[in-house]
Amino acid sequence: MAVLIAVVAFILFVNAYLIPEVGNWFLDAVVKMPKFDYAFQNGEQGNENFNLYRQLRTIAFPIIIIALTLTAVYLTGEEFDVFRKSQAFGTLAKGIIIIIFIFTFPPFWSVYVSMMLPLS
Repeated sequence: MAVLIAVVAFILFVNAYLIPEVGNWFLDAVVKMPKFDYAFQNGEQGNENFNLYRQLRTIAFPIIIIALTLTAVYLTGEEFDVFRKSQAFGTLAKGIIIIIFIFTFPPFWSVYVSMMLPLS
């Protein structure tokens, strides 16, 4: 608990004294909900939050594909009793769910934020 208080105090100190030109970013990060301003017109478009999300998604996609490639190794290993049965199916199902979530997150998040911001 003391470590958490020290970290928060350090962040507040840095926010207030060392980088005042940033403004109250700590308060904004805790209180406000980030928006993507997502729109699908001539491709995906959004604000700087969405651009960062798209860059991270671009990096994550090949990593997930590599992990899904291990599914073939698991499937082969299941045939020789190296891996437990159904491990390949579990890896494949989780990978597909993650890919679907990564690519459908911005539209759902934009709808959620537009509904929640008027309530706050």
